[in-house]
Amino acid sequence: MVNSLSKKLVLGFLSIMILLVFVGGMGFYSVTKMNNRYSYLLDDKVKKVNLVNELISVQKDISADLHSYLLLRNNMYKERMVTDNEKFIKISKELKTIFKQDQNLHIVEKLLEGNLHYDGFAQKVIDSFIKMEQEQVEKNARLANSEFVVFLKNAEQLKENQNLEMSITRDDLNSLVRKTNIVIISLSIIALIASGLIAYFISRSITRPVQMMTDALQLVADGNLQIDKLHIKSRDEIGTMASAFNKMTDDLRFIVSRMSESAVQLAAQSEELSASSEESTASAQMVASVAEEHLKGSEGQLEIVGQTVSSMEKMTSGILQISVSNDTMLLAVQSVGSLVKQGSLAFDNVSIQMNEIRSSIQETATIMDTLEQSSINIQKITAIITAISNQTNLLALNAAIEAARAGQHGKGFAVVAEEVRKLAEQSKESASEIEDMIKFIQSDSARAANSIKIGSDKANQGLTTLETSLRIFEHIEIAAHDASESVHTVFTAVEEIQTMTDEVISGSLQMKELAETAAASAQDASAATEEQLATIEEISASTQSLASLAEDLQLEVSKFIV
Repeated sequence: MVNSLSKKLVLGFLSIMILLVFVGGMGFYSVTKMNNRYSYLLDDKVKKVNLVNELISVQKDISADLHSYLLLRNNMYKERMVTDNEKFIKISKELKTIFKQDQNLHIVEKLLEGNLHYDGFAQKVIDSFIKMEQEQVEKNARLANSEFVVFLKNAEQLKENQNLEMSITRDDLNSLVRKTNIVIISLSIIALIASGLIAYFISRSITRPVQMMTDALQLVADGNLQIDKLHIKSRDEIGTMASAFNKMTDDLRFIVSRMSESAVQLAAQSEELSASSEESTASAQMVASVAEEHLKGSEGQLEIVGQTVSSMEKMTSGILQISVSNDTMLLAVQSVGSLVKQGSLAFDNVSIQMNEIRSSIQETATIMDTLEQSSINIQKITAIITAISNQTNLLALNAAIEAARAGQHGKGFAVVAEEVRKLAEQSKESASEIEDMIKFIQSDSARAANSIKIGSDKANQGLTTLETSLRIFEHIEIAAHDASESVHTVFTAVEEIQTMTDEVISGSLQMKELAETAAASAQDASAATEEQLATIEEISASTQSLASLAEDLQLEVSKFIV
């Protein structure tokens, strides 16, 4: 059966409480008993003494009434004697009912008998007094007085007996008080000793296992796992804790041993991996360097081949144009005259159009200046919007802080403040985008203005050139005849050049395809080499980190003794 610590503590405190209740009950019983004895002493003994005193007082009253009657001859005293006798008889009967000892009852009987004798002699005294028999009066008076003395003697004897009994009862009570005090003190001492023993055994059953657990835990905290198993036979929470502690130390010992072995293996493997990664890094760097050089060469070769092909294509186009021009040149030369006239008219029209173009360019320049000024104004407005969005963002942040301070009541306001902050951020981003677009527009406007200026200059130059061209047209007609003769010679040479150009272009295209393939392969190889180099560098860094962790793990594991 498993006894929990709470049960032990409850049983211990319950035992102490039972002892305290027992001691308190004994004390209460003793006090109640003494109270009853004192009540008996007051109610019985004192009452008896009071009744005896009252009986003596009544008898004295009877004697006094007799003497008063003899002196005063008043019948009132005779009546009082009768009343006192009745009272005497009543008190005597009460005494007979409360006295239980034969000796005291006998004395009460004597008192009653003495009263009867005294009453008889008193009647004789009264009768003799009435008859005027003085001698009989004196004789009966002496006899009555003698009975009164005997009565007082018996009454005093009864009082003495009661006082003696009161003294005995008082001594018994004092003895009972002493015994009760001794019993209560003894029980208190026994309860105190029992409570101390219970507390000692309970604390000993708890503190010793706890101290053993504390010492063992301190050793484990210091890294010593070679501790003996705890043998605690307590079938409570401490016993369960000890079993769990033994299992924990076994598990820790096993785990630390495995960690130590793993740390050693990990350190060795990380060193090997680090060495391998360093070699791979060096090889990869070399391959990357070669691939990069090869890529540069391939790109240069591809560029040269491309330029060659482009030049050949341009030359082919030029040759074709020359061939076509040669075909049409003859016709052109023939119509040069008419064309010169038409050209003159065309140049006039061109001159007019050039003037219109110059006017349009100037108007465009004015519009571009206006556009640039508008973009500057828009930039100012976007700056204001940015400032407003920053201020709005700050206000939204302050509103969110105040809403957080407001607690539950400020949640809705916090949501609104967050939305306002988001709108401010969006406004700021939009203003930033607008500002970037304005800068781009300003840059393009500047370039456009520059181009317009250049176009205007070119238009002016074109007008000047037109005037010069008109003069040149006059010489064209003369040169046309000479050109016709040269065309035939050029046509023959162009056909030969076109044939050779076609062959060169075909070879150049094949070379370009090969160069493109080589460049693509070199680029792929370079990219793969760079990725491999980056991966190897990451592996190397991870290996170094792993080696560092292995050393740290060995250092930490070395703190434990297994």
